[in-house]
Amino acid sequence: MTVKQNTKIRFLIASLFAGLAFGSNAQAVGVQDGQQQQAATAEQYPAWSASTAYVGGSRVSFNGQAFEARWWTQAEQPTGAEGSVWKLLSALPQPVATFYEGIDYTGYGIGLPAGSYTKADLIARGIKDNDLSSLKIDTGYVAVLYDAESPSGTGKMTFATTNQPNFFADDFNDRVSSIRIIKKTDVGTGAAPAGFHGTVGAPTRINLSWNKNPGDEIYVLEQLVNGSYQEVQNIRTNQSYAILNNLTPGTAYTYRVYAINASGKTLPTAPVTLTTWTASNTGGWDHFRAPNIVVTDKAVGSAGSTLVNTVMPDLPKLIADQMLGISRLIYFSENDQINLFTDVGFEIDPDGYPAWKSGEPPVINMGMSAAHLVNFYNGSGQSNAALINEVIGMIAHEGTHGYQYTPRNAGANNEGGAFVEGLADYVRIELGLHPAAVRRPGALYNAGYSETGFFIKWLTDTKDPNFARKLNASARDMQNWSWDAALRQILGQGLDVLWAEYQASI
Repeated sequence: MTVKQNTKIRFLIASLFAGLAFGSNAQAVGVQDGQQQQAATAEQYPAWSASTAYVGGSRVSFNGQAFEARWWTQAEQPTGAEGSVWKLLSALPQPVATFYEGIDYTGYGIGLPAGSYTKADLIARGIKDNDLSSLKIDTGYVAVLYDAESPSGTGKMTFATTNQPNFFADDFNDRVSSIRIIKKTDVGTGAAPAGFHGTVGAPTRINLSWNKNPGDEIYVLEQLVNGSYQEVQNIRTNQSYAILNNLTPGTAYTYRVYAINASGKTLPTAPVTLTTWTASNTGGWDHFRAPNIVVTDKAVGSAGSTLVNTVMPDLPKLIADQMLGISRLIYFSENDQINLFTDVGFEIDPDGYPAWKSGEPPVINMGMSAAHLVNFYNGSGQSNAALINEVIGMIAHEGTHGYQYTPRNAGANNEGGAFVEGLADYVRIELGLHPAAVRRPGALYNAGYSETGFFIKWLTDTKDPNFARKLNASARDMQNWSWDAALRQILGQGLDVLWAEYQASI
């Protein structure tokens, strides 16, 4: 196949200078650099030819319709008219995707209607095994490509919803052995992805997550816009979450998700509506920048490492996306004296503490235990959504340690420790990422973690909506910090009175 090989060589040379470019949404209505076979049933209904002699019972296709000859004929164009030689059978399914031998839609091109095609089906239609390099697809369809002999959720696969001038980016060139094409507006059947929920992470960001069902191949996220759902993201099944940025502050958004698997579309999830935070009246966060994140996996090959990289393949982005949410809860705006850091070294450890933080700005280190994640995953019914929340929750807690101030001269009775761990757990609780934590009577204000975190949340909810921010600032500004001194400065009441009132509210 000299044409194909030369084309690919030209592509590889050009890519060194121009990079990879992706196609538009133009429909696959013809082939400019190849010859398109019109329909998937071409071997049953070959195109009519004026030069061919047909006997009674011969079947042909013409203008997208199937005809059968009543008797011998030649050069008589099929019309389906009453009494004519050609009897109209039915309309043929029209191609919605065209697959090409070469990159940039060159070489032969075979058009296929929606449906499933095994290796044998493709060969019967003129597509050689492991021989495709590009495709054009109509808007509203998704093509799932497999390196297996039949469409299934096993083996390597990729998908396309827009024209693809080459398959190099997905490492799928010359690897296609079977294909499934689905119309995304078809009615879905089968179980919807479970555990669909979301959290607001910033005035302009919403985090969504769900569980992966066995056999799911693609997730399609939809947003309700003007009374109808519109697709906003296609997501590979090794990622069961979506992070939506650049949203409008103080605005309600409604989302749902469905999967595509061997049976086609699943039912969509029940919709989830979330309202982004309203931007602070005292300043904004438009110029906030997350630190640079470098992840080091020291547990490669372990069950925990595999789990993390399967469920959360883009961990650096997941970590970076939590930083604004943390900052908004303990600072007033980006103009505040934020305890910024520029770099985070994040480790996945084989075992040890569930999560930890070390170092000080501008460079800090954080990490989590792969063994803990496996135990948590198994203990939560192997829920991907629960695992993602646990990881994000730990990141929120340890990330708060990076941004928060540490009280000076806090004295005895673990007052400083209660501040540090309590404020970090307050952030986790406020973000809805600490579902196992509950308020309980009889706790101590200086116990730290969720015990102190709930106290901070109660003071923020009932006494001053800016209490947590002012509490963090007190650690920065007070020379000799204590809970009693900080509470008197911020709220005008001492620790004993406020703690007793909090305990009475439980």
